[in-house]
Formats: sequence, structure tokens, C-alpha cells
Amino acid sequence: MEPIGIVRLEEAAEVFYRSTSQEQAHLREWFTKVQLSAQAWQFSWQLMQLGKSQEAQFFDAIALHSKPMKFWHEVSAENRDELKQKILETIVQFPGGPKLVLRRLRIALSAYTVHMLNDWLTATGDVIKTFQNQQIPNNTKEMQSWIMLEVLRGSHTRGNASHII
Repeated sequence: MEPIGIVRLEEAAEVFYRSTSQEQAHLREWFTKVQLSAQAWQFSWQLMQLGKSQEAQFFDAIALHSKPMKFWHEVSAENRDELKQKILETIVQFPGGPKLVLRRLRIALSAYTVHMLNDWLTATGDVIKTFQNQQIPNNTKEMQSWIMLEVLRGSHTRGNASHII
């Protein structure tokens, strides 16, 4: 796949969410290829910046949530802790942002947690400590509690589902 530019992704996301169904069908195919590409790991963090459009952030949040769920094999052991930190940092940035974006980020962290259960033995306690910390900027106590509960619930649900399959 040809290199994907951030500006092109932003513009395509805005067109996609504001266009007719015919235009969306064409873009949906392209977006799927982009999200499945290995390049998605690189552009994801750039589109998740607070100054980006909600459309770009939502597209990116979908990519970020699908990558750990479906393409965990692309995450090398050396990069797993960095991925966790980036997901956590991004969640901390978005408490007042679009709920759909925050929900996808929470799912990404839940998927990460499930994949790491054998290696990250203190995952549940660490998630609780992270979101009980009142030093997280731009987060109300209620928002921190909601995020924490959603991550834990999502991890539990995905963990149970992974053992069934």
C-alpha cells in the first residue's frame, strides 16, 4: 500500500462522515485497507491529537480499537509497554471529548489488557490505580471512575470471550 498522509486521512474522514452513501461506499473500502495496514500503528497517534476534527479522531479511534483486537501479532514484545502508555495517555486527554472516541479508546485498552494477562499480572490493580489517581488533568472523579469501570468490564468480557473461543 502506498504511504498514507495524515492530511489525506483527515480530509477523507471528514468527507466520509458528511457525504452520500455512494461516496461513503467508496471511502469505506479505502478506510478498511488503511486500518488493516501496518501503517495504522504510525498514523493513529497523530490523528488522535486534540486539535484534529471529530471525524478524524473517530476514524482513528476505530483503527486503534481494532488493531489490538485483531492484529495483536503486529505488536512486538518490545513495543507492548509503549502501546499501553500511549493508549493510557490518549484516554487521559479525551475525557471531555466525543464519547464515541473515548469508548473506542477504552475498548483498545481492554483488548490490550486481555492480551497481556499472562505477562501483566497486576493489570487490574494498575488500571484501578491509574484511574483513581486524582492528578489526572481534565478528568473529574466521576469520569475517571467511569473509564476505570468500563475498561475493567471490557477486559472481563473480552477475557471470558477469548477463553470460550
